[in-house]
Amino acid sequence: MARKRKGKPQKRQSLSQTESLLLFALNACPGSSLGDEKWAATIGLKPTSRRFKNARATLIRKNYVEQKVPRSYGGPSSKTPVYSAKKPEDIPSFFVADLPKSITAQNDKFISLDLKGAMQDLDVNFVIRTKDYHKMSLNPAQAAVFALQPLRLTQEEIDSYKDNSKAVTICVQPVYGFLRNRDALHVIGSATRKGDESLRVVSDDLKGVVNIGGSGHLKRDCLYRFKITQDFDAIKPAVQLAKQEEVYNPHAPDNDFSHLMDRLDLIKEHEADVKAEAKQIQDNSGPFVAPKSNDNKFIISIDDKGTKCIDDAFSLCKHANGYTQETYLIAVPTFFGLNSDLYEASLKAGQSLYAGTRTVCPTIPYVLSHGKSSLHAGQDCPVLVVRSEYDNDGHLLDLDFDECFRKDIIRVSKNITPEDFKAAIQANDKRYTVYQDFMDTRRALAQATSHQKLPLHAIFNNCSEAGIIDSNIVADRMLHANALAGKWLNKKGLAAGYRNYGLSVTPAKYDYARFRLNHIAPELAAILPVEGHKCSAEDLKLLLEAADKAGQLQQVQAIIQEATLDRSQYGAINKGHSEIGIDAYATVSSAARRHVDYINQCLIFSELGHKVDGVDALYDPQNVQNICNHLNDVQMRQSALFQASRQRQKRAIMNETSQSVEPAIIKDISASSILFEYENYSVSEYFNTQALLDSGFVIDPERQELVAPSYFSGKAEQRYTYGDVLDIRLTKDEKPAFASSLFKTQILPK
Repeated sequence: MARKRKGKPQKRQSLSQTESLLLFALNACPGSSLGDEKWAATIGLKPTSRRFKNARATLIRKNYVEQKVPRSYGGPSSKTPVYSAKKPEDIPSFFVADLPKSITAQNDKFISLDLKGAMQDLDVNFVIRTKDYHKMSLNPAQAAVFALQPLRLTQEEIDSYKDNSKAVTICVQPVYGFLRNRDALHVIGSATRKGDESLRVVSDDLKGVVNIGGSGHLKRDCLYRFKITQDFDAIKPAVQLAKQEEVYNPHAPDNDFSHLMDRLDLIKEHEADVKAEAKQIQDNSGPFVAPKSNDNKFIISIDDKGTKCIDDAFSLCKHANGYTQETYLIAVPTFFGLNSDLYEASLKAGQSLYAGTRTVCPTIPYVLSHGKSSLHAGQDCPVLVVRSEYDNDGHLLDLDFDECFRKDIIRVSKNITPEDFKAAIQANDKRYTVYQDFMDTRRALAQATSHQKLPLHAIFNNCSEAGIIDSNIVADRMLHANALAGKWLNKKGLAAGYRNYGLSVTPAKYDYARFRLNHIAPELAAILPVEGHKCSAEDLKLLLEAADKAGQLQQVQAIIQEATLDRSQYGAINKGHSEIGIDAYATVSSAARRHVDYINQCLIFSELGHKVDGVDALYDPQNVQNICNHLNDVQMRQSALFQASRQRQKRAIMNETSQSVEPAIIKDISASSILFEYENYSVSEYFNTQALLDSGFVIDPERQELVAPSYFSGKAEQRYTYGDVLDIRLTKDEKPAFASSLFKTQILPK
């Protein structure tokens, strides 16, 4: 079947004067549709006149107007058609008119406008409210831009107005008043078609498509600045481009991904000395030789076709007592330690940066991440083994730390794709069907042992007997490996790179949660520490157990849910991961892609007796927390990068139309940075430590609050957190002082 071609935007067709008047009038009248009688009256014609009928027929034929016959609901059938604009967004919703030369006592509620140009042929009385006249500080006889609005005047209001001689009275909104030194309103528009001479107005107040005479060089998707002057005629909407006409070009170098990365201080590629060290390790590390005891294991990796960084594989054996499952994770700490340039490069990168399926920058250079630290079939590789034992019913058996983890060298039997994996199961290959049996057994157990009415994935994730279950076998095993790592690192009392999805430490949420718990029972509130940053997963576990005994579990769960952050963060103290439904979660599954996995693998190897060079630094809780803070900041900057990439056009619009001060809401906070979103434009803004200090603010990392110290304003200290709104001053004509800021900005204290 032939593929449908994507349709091009329809070019605006030429209309006669009468047709243009009718179309503007139809769009101007409040309400969704008009009948023949009222529509014809707007231009002083009878509905039976040939001129009106011809103009109406042409607008319908050219697809500007839609004709409908209203449905009858129980009453007599009506055959009187009504008409509505098919594309009202294409019709100018604004016009230029003069205010009367004198404002008299009769103008107590409304002021009638003096129309100009072709609009004088409309039999419409356009009025503005007297209060809007004073609000805009307009003057008699002044020309101004007025915008249509969906405001229908009541018959009582129309009758009370002295000059109601016109067929229709429409109330409009003043937008801009022309003065001697303000002779044009500058507006931006988007080119509707490549090479066309029309622009779609981009504004909250003004809508429609206008024509740019003699400008065939307009490029589609670009934004242009144009000006509306006093001689603008909405019936034949022609405007002029301003001097600096192009305000946004998505193809310009300043708007590309690389430029945004520079602004947010994200690395695009590793330094030459880092690549050289990676090449040296690739050439000289090893040789690694897999022991013969691993030869009888059928080890597979499942990745998309073309994947070169393969960091996990697994095997599964069915025996008389149940299942033995092993997950093999490439042991990156085997290749370099904490005192190397590679470690510093991995820390700075934080995590591999992806744009769709493309890797923008890997955590460690390709020569190593695609080489010996990748589990290619037939290549002997050092790995961290995560072992799990299950009985025949799918129960997860308890193992000691040394039984769960070991360092080993393995050789992957086969690298396959998800499609190959499914095909092998359908072909009844016993090496693969064992995985299907394993997953089905655990699912059945999870469903049988769960008494909670929750979604299926939540039942599985909260079922401690079967372990974490995911419909995807790879995700299932990685989640399980990371959960085991979190469990044992926490059990050993180690500061590590925990992935926390727990209670917000901000007093606004944490203190309120304790306050509500106190109302239920003071002893429940006493279980949680007074300070939010000291609250751990163990505290929450004790709280839920106590609430269950007191018969208050449902209420307490609701309080915890409301006080939980809607995002996960890294932290040296374990706070649990409520979204997955486990007590502790520390990722180890992808040390070649995430730096936090590298440090967690280092700690596990150290506890197994395999020391990594420089690992002692990871036994300092403050150092680990500093690493976590940095990784949270990298995560925020990467988020800001993708948001900025998607918001480039919105940012250009904001640069043109925003006020000097704009309200912004706090969306995310790390120990050294904040992500705002401008309320009126849905545009993100990232502030690092230096940019915050420049505005006189600091971050309290333990409470996750933005602080305006008392010495800055002379007033009492002010604190802000997630969801709070602050004003940000924009100096758009100056370049930003810091690479991370996309505008020159300053946060204003309340």
